[in-house]
Amino acid sequence: MLLYSVLFYKYHHYHTPRDVCSSPGDNLGVFVVNPLSVRRQQRSFVSSAWLLPYDTYWNKSEVLVTGPYRNYTVHDYQQFFTDVDFPTGYNMRLDTASLIGSLAAPGVEMHCVHGRGVNTPQRLIYSQKQWYDYQPDVEFGDGDGTVNIRSLRACLDWRRKQKQPITLKEFEGAESEHITILRHQPLWDYIRQVVTQG
Repeated sequence: MLLYSVLFYKYHHYHTPRDVCSSPGDNLGVFVVNPLSVRRQQRSFVSSAWLLPYDTYWNKSEVLVTGPYRNYTVHDYQQFFTDVDFPTGYNMRLDTASLIGSLAAPGVEMHCVHGRGVNTPQRLIYSQKQWYDYQPDVEFGDGDGTVNIRSLRACLDWRRKQKQPITLKEFEGAESEHITILRHQPLWDYIRQVVTQG
């Protein structure tokens, strides 16, 4: 069987500062859950360190986390993990950073499909009182509520690296949120259209 086209749903090459939330523990908005009670478990997830933004899309002057004593960029992960008393987090990052560092273009027609227009964490801001045992204040940007727009559009970089077309299809609004979009009928209509026309 030959593969002529790929439908990419939410290409997660680079993620969002939200993954840093696991440093204090993230209750994911469930107010009856104490974030500190889930911290130990969440810190064991290697994917939290792996999904942090990469310097491919974030520059060294772009602040991801504002702390009471210093700011942190993609070049400050070691210091960040040390400052939140979780140096193992940096080792987890080192162990997984090369997994997607330079993905090659697939060489087939692609359709990149995702949501946008939903407040998505862009920067975390800790006051002295919040550091680092409490949920930070969050500065939001565009994305699907979990993955920011920069990461969602990363597949477009392959346009320069292959001759096969890459089509971007974005769905906007609350129904295009990271998980909710899976129940969004226009998404399925688009998938059906792509699959049946080939």
